[in-house]
Amino acid sequence: LWISVNDEHKAKGRKSPAIIVSNHISFIEILFFLSQEEIPAFVMKKTCNSVPLIGSIATQFHGGVQVDNKSVGQRGTEIIRDKVRRMEKERRRNPGAYHQPLVIFPEGTTSNGSCFLRFRSGAFVSGTPVQPVYFNFRFKNFSPTYESILTPVYFLRLVTQVYNVLEVSYLRPYSPNEDEKEDARLYAKNLQELFSDYSGLPSTDLAYKDKIKYHNDMRQQYAQLSKFGYHIPFLQFTRPSDILDSLEASKHN
Repeated sequence: LWISVNDEHKAKGRKSPAIIVSNHISFIEILFFLSQEEIPAFVMKKTCNSVPLIGSIATQFHGGVQVDNKSVGQRGTEIIRDKVRRMEKERRRNPGAYHQPLVIFPEGTTSNGSCFLRFRSGAFVSGTPVQPVYFNFRFKNFSPTYESILTPVYFLRLVTQVYNVLEVSYLRPYSPNEDEKEDARLYAKNLQELFSDYSGLPSTDLAYKDKIKYHNDMRQQYAQLSKFGYHIPFLQFTRPSDILDSLEASKHN
């Protein structure tokens, strides 16, 4: 894995924002942050505990905050707000000391990197400045984005690709205006547009619930194809919908 880092606009020192916001396309972003000199804490969904090694390290070893992605709304927002308030209070109490930053993935789940899912407002309820970080994979055949793929198949395809390039770009620290401080949804929307403008990728209103629906549709396709002797690991190398279309076409030939 080759990593290219553009940190020209990275805030450094004790005045850097308490919060880092980043798009989320794989678990490799987490490894990148854990490799930095200033190792952050993470806001992560509870299901990430099931990710081998990485989940437990990110959520427990470095004091991460866990939220339940299935219970959208007030509870998760309160957990994040309380965490940020404690961080800000500690910063004011000891302004000369080192303070661990907090990484938040406002999309709330991974995407395939082709667009930005809706940024959740919970990441911005504190109304404090943030350090945006944009991740992008450059690849030829297999996309290293960790999205809708079995973990063993993902690792197999990742290690059998000749090389993978991860581009990391630190955008200028973003300080919210008064309207954004009062309206977390506006703050979230404007940050999503900031990422979109920088990357050239579209912003969407798709969210975690849409991903769950997509996964359910995929499971139904897998269930149909299993009747014809296809196995899920094989289907991860194909487009199940294409196979179904071919089987349907063959009935009429």
